[in-house]
Amino acid sequence: FFLGTNSGPSDVAMYLRKPMVLVNVTEWAIGFPLKTGDLIISKHLYSNAMGRFLSVREMLNEPFTWQAFSALDDGYTMLENTPDEIECVVREFLANSDSIKHSELQKKFIECRIGQVHRWLADANEGPVQKYRIASRADPACGTFGREFLEDNWITSRMNLPSNSPFKQG
Repeated sequence: FFLGTNSGPSDVAMYLRKPMVLVNVTEWAIGFPLKTGDLIISKHLYSNAMGRFLSVREMLNEPFTWQAFSALDDGYTMLENTPDEIECVVREFLANSDSIKHSELQKKFIECRIGQVHRWLADANEGPVQKYRIASRADPACGTFGREFLEDNWITSRMNLPSNSPFKQG
């Protein structure tokens, strides 16, 4: 299987139809794993305006442009995954590689991810070819967040807990 991030080498793994575990993911429209059983964990997204990390559910309701690196200048900061988070998603992948079954929350994420992409495409100033290119990769993608990462970060980001905060006071 391929372990990496959503960059050029992940496209090679996708074309070779290798199972994938992507960490430190920054977007989920074009660079999202296509196959059921592929897992991701995203970078943690800090909203400067809110003064806290956003949950996965909140990220799905933010303007889609936060996923562009240029948006980081517009009030967001991304923080990489911890070694424990990466180890956890790899263990989940290895434990479930023979029997892939999404949890209800993982199914909900897939549905919400597709909805976010569609909302963005409806408002985007892109031509029809570019919109089709994005939709054709976003809609059939069946990969999802690692179960534990999603459970820990769906309603509130675990990075907001005092013991996990990288922005500790004092």
